[in-house]
Amino acid sequence: MEIYQLRSFAAVAEMGHLTRAAERLGRSASAISHALAKLREIFADELFVRAGQKLVPTAKALELAPTVHVILAGMESLLRPSKPFDPSLAVRDFAVAASEAGELILVQPLRQRLAQLQSENRQLADKITSARERLEGLLEQIPE
Repeated sequence: MEIYQLRSFAAVAEMGHLTRAAERLGRSASAISHALAKLREIFADELFVRAGQKLVPTAKALELAPTVHVILAGMESLLRPSKPFDPSLAVRDFAVAASEAGELILVQPLRQRLAQLQSENRQLADKITSARERLEGLLEQIPE
C-alpha cells in the first residue's frame, strides 16, 4: 500500500467525485482510479459505489476512513514540522572528523562562526574537536 493510494481514497471520500479528487491532488482521474483499484484489491471491497453522479463510500470505506485520516495526518506531521527549524534554538552535538587540511578549511571557520554566534548572546557550546585533538586527549589518558 502506498501513500498516494491513501491520499486518493481520502480525497474521493471527501469530494464524492473522482475527477474533483484528481484535480485536488494534481493527478489524472486515471491515476486516482488506478489507486482505488489497488485498494479494492487489498481490502476486497468496492470501497465506493455510484449513486447518481456521486461516489458513495461502502460500509468498509466508512470503517477505513478514520484510520486513513490518522495515517495521513501522521505522515503530514512527519513531513511538515509544526515549527520551522531555528538553528539558534537547536541543541545538538556534532562530531567532525577531518584531516589537518579539513580542519583548516572546515573546523577552524566553524569555530570562528560559533564564537561569533556566542557573542550575539546565543548559548552555543563549542564542542568541536578535530580527530587530532581527540587522539591527543585519548593519549593523555593512557598511564605511562
